[in-house]
Amino acid sequence: PPPARPAPPARPAPAVVPPAFAVPVATLETVRVDPVLVALADALDGPAPLVWSPTPDGPRYEAMLDTDGVITFADGSRFGDVEEAARAISGERGPLDAWQVWHVDSPMGPTLAELAEAVFPDQF
Repeated sequence: PPPARPAPPARPAPAVVPPAFAVPVATLETVRVDPVLVALADALDGPAPLVWSPTPDGPRYEAMLDTDGVITFADGSRFGDVEEAARAISGERGPLDAWQVWHVDSPMGPTLAELAEAVFPDQF
């Protein structure tokens, strides 16, 4: 019989071991959603178009407030935070009250701030 081949050397232990509290990579891809957006989406009872038209003849930004409270743009990007969504779509870097800029259904519809005040009368 041929001589026995030695077993391959054991793979060394990794030099860096992630701590027990490390966040799995898949978790990093999920959107953290503002609980107020979730409540507003629930109050609207279905997906609702959001519109931001800063000036009558200027750009018009549109998004969808999904039933899970996530704001989604036509390109598929998703945001769980109103300000992040407003800054991402407009490029605005200065002061911005994002709850006041997004209107529900049309540029003349209620703002997210007005809707939040109606849903949470003593908190918003």
